Amino acid sequence: MKIKYITYVIASFYLFSSCYKDKGNYNYSAANVLEIGNIPDQIHVLGNVDTLKITPTIKSALEGEILGDNKNYSFTYAIDGSVKAGDLSYVAIDSTYPKDLNYFIKLAPKIYDVNFVVKDNRTGLETLKPFKLNVASAVSEGWMVLCNEGASERVRLDMIAVVSPTRSVQAFDLTASNGLPPITQGGRLIFLYDTQTRAKIGILTKSDGGYNLTNSTLSSGPSYNMLYEFGNKSANCMPQNIQATSSGYHVAVDGDNDVYTLYMYVAGPIYQFPVNTLTGNRKAEFKVSPYIAADPKPSNGSNSVLAYDITNKQFVNWSSGRNTMMATMENPSSNKLFDYKTGKNLVYMDATLYGNSRAYAILEKDNKYSLYGISFIPASPVGLFEQSYYAELNIPEIEKAHSFAFHSTLPYMFYAAGSKLYQYDIVSRQNKVIKDFGDENISMLKFNLFKYTVKGKTQEYYDQQYQLIVGLENKQLPAESCGKVQFYEVPPLNADLTLIKEYKGFAKVKDVTYKEITIL
Repeated sequence: MKIKYITYVIASFYLFSSCYKDKGNYNYSAANVLEIGNIPDQIHVLGNVDTLKITPTIKSALEGEILGDNKNYSFTYAIDGSVKAGDLSYVAIDSTYPKDLNYFIKLAPKIYDVNFVVKDNRTGLETLKPFKLNVASAVSEGWMVLCNEGASERVRLDMIAVVSPTRSVQAFDLTASNGLPPITQGGRLIFLYDTQTRAKIGILTKSDGGYNLTNSTLSSGPSYNMLYEFGNKSANCMPQNIQATSSGYHVAVDGDNDVYTLYMYVAGPIYQFPVNTLTGNRKAEFKVSPYIAADPKPSNGSNSVLAYDITNKQFVNWSSGRNTMMATMENPSSNKLFDYKTGKNLVYMDATLYGNSRAYAILEKDNKYSLYGISFIPASPVGLFEQSYYAELNIPEIEKAHSFAFHSTLPYMFYAAGSKLYQYDIVSRQNKVIKDFGDENISMLKFNLFKYTVKGKTQEYYDQQYQLIVGLENKQLPAESCGKVQFYEVPPLNADLTLIKEYKGFAKVKDVTYKEITIL
């Protein structure tokens, strides 16, 4: 559009120049170039909440400042339009066409191309100032907060909506109006790869199964029950954990501790028969812990998931190369750190980016705790694993720990016991209380790794993956507002945590997951 405007000016210059040669018949007048300012290149707003206010400055090369009451000019804010030869074809976002815009946002969430158009009514010359209008909703992007409210542990979904890099807005109890049936005992949120342009979002509960949420509005309903995704239905086909591989598989552990898989990139994907078998039979031969781990690094292209056989107390794994069954782990012939058949109870397991993708598992036997590290080795069609860490955890209150989190770039394990937050350095094997919250108990610890790379996001956005998220509960407050979410910067060299931001007014926080904008 700028090029067309410049072309117009150049053409006008030569026209005036040629006419100027005939001094007896024509009068020469210089082109009236306009300069538009005070409009940012990008503006972030919240739909159905914010009013867009713009007060542009306009300076004419011939007339000086142009005010809004100047009858020689007209003004338009045109949205998602295009310039055609000899014609300006726009849809205006305000029918009054003022210079200064005062517009209540009634647009659907998306990024719009907008032009502020100044027209010289005497010549028809139009000058444009383009800008991006990023319209968000309370559920477009931001932190989803899963809460359990009151003695009944009613599931509640709250939101810390991210409107812009510098602005967040809280929205409470979205489940009260999004169609989700009354459910209790929320366990975790899921935000998983689905297709190349959207994600699978859901709520998993201990007692009432799992429910999908729509990507655009986070709405739900009885028909969104994940039970309908299981072809081999049973009373306990209630997912307790679902992990996604970067190659397109979803792996779920249900209420019976059985494992199911499906491949997302086919029509009508469905979980079929349990795969927690070593022989490929359609009947499960052992039970698996709800804690399973998939390689969190998309570029690895991994198609395998690490799991723990709680019947035989050993590590096992699933790969797409042996789609209907799992496999035991073979001890290495050299550099062996531990036996994969541990004979211990699994307490917790999760995957990190540390060491180019590593799963950490905490195991217990006879009230003695150990930490295991197992690295993902990219391979196809059958995944490979490598022993990478082992330590006995002779550290305070580990037997009381109820929440864990592992940093992805620093060698730190965090665990919570009541109000105390501990940090364990897995390299130096040093441990300390890094924070005591006093009257507030820790209800959740987490590092949230992003699933998608989105154009236009800053490094500051991606650095949020390495902030420790702490959920806190103050039982002296009402059940509907006893919860708090805090984000901490984790410095190296075992320095103290730095509080980045804090949000209040939640119920008891069970999980926090970022709802990413998934249009790549």
